[in-house]
Parts: sequence; C-alpha cells; structure tokens
Amino acid sequence: MLDNKTLTVEIARKWDQNRKLNEYTSIDDDAAEVLASYKDADLDFDGITSLSPKTVQILSKHISLGFKGLSSIENEVASALSDFNGFLDLSGITSLSVAAAQSITKSVQFIDLSGLTSVSDPLAEVLAKCKGRIHLRGLTSLTHPGLAAKLADADDELDLPGLTELSDEVAAALSKTKARLLLDGLKSIPNFDLAWKLFTQELNDHYLSFLQSLSPSEAAIISNYKGDVYFDVLPQLSDVAAEKLSRHHGVLGLRGLTSLSDSAAESLSRHSNGILVLPPELSAKVTEHFLRRHVKGFQHANQKSDSDAVIRAVDLQPGKLYDCKIDSEYAGVEDCSLVQLAIDATSNRRYVLHDARNIYKKDPEFVHKLIALDYFFLFMKEYGRSEKNSSIYEMFLDENGDLFWDESKDAYWYDFKETDVIKMSHHRECKPA
Repeated sequence: MLDNKTLTVEIARKWDQNRKLNEYTSIDDDAAEVLASYKDADLDFDGITSLSPKTVQILSKHISLGFKGLSSIENEVASALSDFNGFLDLSGITSLSVAAAQSITKSVQFIDLSGLTSVSDPLAEVLAKCKGRIHLRGLTSLTHPGLAAKLADADDELDLPGLTELSDEVAAALSKTKARLLLDGLKSIPNFDLAWKLFTQELNDHYLSFLQSLSPSEAAIISNYKGDVYFDVLPQLSDVAAEKLSRHHGVLGLRGLTSLSDSAAESLSRHSNGILVLPPELSAKVTEHFLRRHVKGFQHANQKSDSDAVIRAVDLQPGKLYDCKIDSEYAGVEDCSLVQLAIDATSNRRYVLHDARNIYKKDPEFVHKLIALDYFFLFMKEYGRSEKNSSIYEMFLDENGDLFWDESKDAYWYDFKETDVIKMSHHRECKPA
C-alpha cells in the first residue's frame, strides 16, 4: 500500500498546476506520465529523495525539472537525463560522479549544482565542457581555470558568494566575464584585473585594498580614472608606477606604503588633482618635494626663520600648539593660538584648529581626536560633531610660505611660537594627507 508521501496518478490527475508538489517524497511512473503532459507547468519536486531511471526518462519530456531534495544522483538515473535539453535544478546534490556529470550535462540548457562546495579536476573538466549554463553558487574553492572560464561565459550575473580565495589563473579567467560579478566572500584577490572589475562595477574600495602589488601598466589604468581609489595594504610603489599615479584625478589613498624613493616622492608631489593620503612620515617626505617647487625660500622642518623664537608658517609641525597673531580685515591684529592638524601633501591646503589653547583646556580629548585624523577625513568632515567645529579652518600657504584663512587673504597668521601647553600622554602623531 502506498503511503501519503507518494505522488500517485490520482493525485496527478487532480493537480491544478498551481499547488506545489514539495510534500511528496516519491512518485509513481503513471503519475509522471500525467505530469509530463502539462507542458507549461513548473515541475518542481523539492521533496523527492529518490527517483527511478524510468520516472526520470518520462519526466525528461518536460522543459523544466526541479529535484532539490536529491543529495546525490545515481549514474543510471543521470543517464536517463542525457537527452534532457531543458532547465534542471539539482541544487541539493552535494556529491557528483564524473560519469553522472557527463550524462546530465550532455544536452541540458541550464543546470543548477549549487550544492557542490568543491569539484575535483576531473569533474571540473566535464563541467567546463557543458554547452549549457551552470550555477555553482555553493563553491568555496575554485582551482580549475577551464571551469572558471566556463562560469565567466555568462551574460547577466555570476554569483559565487562562497569563494574565499582564488588562484591567479582563476581570477584572470573570472575578470573577463561580461556579467555582473558577485564575489562577496573573498578574503584576497591576487589579480589586478579582477580587483579592478569588481571596483568599477561596485565603486567599492574594499576590492582594491586586497592588492599588494601594482605594476606600471596597472598604475596607468588608475591614472585614467577620475574618482577616489584606496590601496591600503600596498607596501611598495615603483618609481614608474608613482609617476603614472601622479596623473590621477581624485583621492589617492596609499596608507599601506612602508617606503618611498625620492623619485617616487617627487612624482607623487605632483598629484595636484585631488587629495593624497599617505602615512605621516611619507606624507612629510612628499610635502617637502612639493614645497621645494612651490614655496619660495623653503627651509627644512624645525628650522627657525626669523629668530630662535619665531617660526615660519611653512615650518609648523602637525599636532603642536603655537601661539601667534592674526591680522584680519574685520578685527585687526589679535593674539591667538592654533594647532596644525593635517596637511594635504600635494597642495598648499591644510587644516588648523584656531583658538586651540582654550579648546584644549576645555576639551583635550576633542583635540586628541582631531590630531589623529588625516587630511581626507577632516576634508570630508567625518570627525565627531561639536560646537567647536567652527574653529577648524581650511587654510592656505601662499608662494612665500605665509598662512592665510582662504585664497581671498582676508586674514593672515604670523609670528608663530611653539608652546608646551599640550602634553599628550596618549598622543598619536597626526596623519597628514
């Protein structure tokens, strides 16, 4: 006697083509004949856990079949699907033999095998030769370039959310896809072409931050992009690559650099069409090259210009407190104090905290936080909100090294004298851009 989990011919004849058939775990051959006659129906048997070759052969007359409940498929059952040229959902299968794969991929237009988390090279060879589309969303590893190329031959979307790592050959193959590429699980990207495709597709710097090398030809691609880019783990930059990057328009983030040659620093100092974000010590090096070209009478940092007490604006050190005077068009000459927070290494722009002495006495942590920020974050106003934000000014050095409020030169700061009021036990060096 058949139990109530078997899909019988009586049930099939009464089926209205709308109700799901997921409750059944097996199916009669006669029921299969009836269901196969419904040409436009979706035959999804998600509850079926076993099939006979005859049942499959009967159902294969239909254009679309779903057997998500199968965790494996026998070679004989797979052989019965060798002439099936429709859409086949076997996304529940977790293991697949080479022989079974050869049968089910022989004529199929589309097959979903997203239950597979990995494929051996022999199995990958078979899948790569499938003429129809394949879904393998469950893969956690992919090492076969041929299969990668097969998957990349998609028109709309290629989603491989489980992949965490790729070989360079596989990354290169995937980078060539015309489809929207979704690789949300990646922990690293060994290939610039893939990182660049994902970046331009999503405009998400997360992908470029994976890169640990950048060739001159790759830097040339960046130089032609007008927008913000960040390479936060890139440790080295060749002189030629630096020269290419100097032509880039937008924010150029290179926080991961550990060293920079004089030639590369000179090239980066010409990155004048945006903001350059570097580690503090390298930012100072690039700034020195910039100032040598653009500020008359440049002196090295910490060198006094007028006397042992008075410091030029060009020599102000980030994070230090200075007493000074301000001469403004509206108020005349007044005493004031400031802290230079951060500088943009490739322009005469910088941020200073005006009335810094009084602000520090009232709220030293606010000053600590500002000094820890680089120019870009100050520029984007991503620091904590406070009624004292009105004291944070973007200022300019002119060609003589003098400090002005803005390019209209309505206010001028001078007679800088370093003081020791701010002693920061937890001070972190400022990160000028």
